[in-house]
Amino acid sequence: STQSRSSAASDVYKRQSLYANILSEIINKINSEHPITAWLGPCIQQPQYQVDELFVSNYLKQHPTSHSAFLPIDNGKSYADLCALAAIQLNEWGVKHINGNNQCTFLDPNFYSWRQDQTSKRMATMIWMSTKGNTHDNSV
Repeated sequence: STQSRSSAASDVYKRQSLYANILSEIINKINSEHPITAWLGPCIQQPQYQVDELFVSNYLKQHPTSHSAFLPIDNGKSYADLCALAAIQLNEWGVKHINGNNQCTFLDPNFYSWRQDQTSKRMATMIWMSTKGNTHDNSV
């Protein structure tokens, strides 16, 4: 039925990191009195990240200030800007220093992309905190 498909799709969206507020959870755990700098790594870029109207609707219910990160819906589809979605959430939590790049994991064969070739391989991102005066610790 349409309702069960809609419910199943909604469950999928709730598992996606930005929808599920993973950034706010991280910021809460960091709980820093110092300014936080965020770096947004490679990801699928907006021209390739097509989402359906249900995704947009569900996301905006959870994050109503994120309209600008979606292109207008056309024939039930939109395109989402993941970096903008992340930056909006980070800004809401007071993060003003946000860096990143525009490398597209869908178009660049140097990155893994589920949407490109259904690979189960993943990339990893590291988060670290440094004490004042020790901002370039390269130890592993």
